[in-house]
Order: sequence, then structure tokens, then C-alpha cells
Amino acid sequence: MIFKKGVILTNISEEEVKWAMTCHLAGLVWIPLYWLQFPLPLVNVVIPTLIWLFKRENSEYIDFQGREALNFQITVVLYSIVLFTVGIIGFFIYLAMFGADVEDSIGAIALLTRGINQTQRIVSILMMLFSLAFALTAAVKTKKGNFYFYPFTIRVFRASS
Repeated sequence: MIFKKGVILTNISEEEVKWAMTCHLAGLVWIPLYWLQFPLPLVNVVIPTLIWLFKRENSEYIDFQGREALNFQITVVLYSIVLFTVGIIGFFIYLAMFGADVEDSIGAIALLTRGINQTQRIVSILMMLFSLAFALTAAVKTKKGNFYFYPFTIRVFRASS
């Protein structure tokens, strides 16, 4: 099967479409868990990986869409790590430039904890918006039978030719 942007397949079954869409949407499971204060590390990668591993032999379409979903979720994790690191460095630069008016070590620890917590929240919200926008777009395109290629994605797992 040839995988090209803009190609719409008409000979795929509803079952294939359902599992391909599930691969994309499964990466969003972390969002409600995060807001329920029950974050599970890497759940956005684990669930699409399991679906892809169990269903990839059934269809080339599921295999392709699963790889794309998995690549995207791995990219989201990598972007999150980079953004968090940049945010923490920025926080320390801010403290160095403007100083912290803290009298004791407990106050300094509280300030540091608050800065790390705020950075984590900002990164999480940015990644939620990024994930929602692209995963929902992928699911809609997949429902129509398109081969969806996520933009800004590091392709760890390449499509087999």
C-alpha cells in the first residue's frame, strides 16, 4: 500500500477505520486523568502502543495510522521535556536577575516548588492544546479514510513500504 498525503481510501472496512481512529484518540486519555489529579506518566504512549501492537497485523491502514499516532505521542513527550527544561532554566534566570526576596531556606524551597509547579502546569496546558488539536484532526481525517501525517512529528517508527 502506498502512503501519500491526501490519498483517500475507499476499500477499508469500518473495523479498520474504528481501530485506526482509536489509535489516535487513545493518546488523549492523559488529559482527563491530569485534570482529575491522577496523572499517569506516559499513558499517552502506552495505550496507542498496545492498540497498534495488537491490531497492526490486521490491516496496513491500522499499522500506518498506529505508527503515526505513536510517533506523535512520543514527540509530545519529547516536546514536553524540552519545554519544561527551558521553563525551569528561565525560572532560574529570572531568580538570578531579579533576585528572590526570601528570608529563610523554607521560603526559598517554597518559591522553587511554586516555580516548578507553575512551569509544569503551563507546559501541560500547552501540550494538551497541541495534542487535542492534532489528534482530533487525525481522527476526523482517519474517519474519512485519509492517510493522516502529523505535522511537527519526529518519526521514530517509519511506515513500512
